[in-house]
Amino acid sequence: MITELALENYRNHSATLIQPGKGVNIFCGPGGHGKTSIQYALQFLFMGRNAITLANGSRLETHVKLKQKTARLSITCAYEPARKVHRYIPQSPG
Repeated sequence: MITELALENYRNHSATLIQPGKGVNIFCGPGGHGKTSIQYALQFLFMGRNAITLANGSRLETHVKLKQKTARLSITCAYEPARKVHRYIPQSPG
């Protein structure tokens, strides 16, 4: 079970901390507010890649928020012992 998801400078998330409740959690809202970014972040955290990079060949560096040097993603899962995964995406030079 995921107990915490943190997104920093990732796509349209400046600093987002999600602590889902037990059971099913649903993200809903208007377009352009970051729901798909949460999905991509989870895919990247668990698989090291996500659907957008697989579908159109875009580079992960393009997911770093504009004018930021690095995106930081982390997830905590409630296993015994608890597991935390961090991944960083550096902005490409130029």
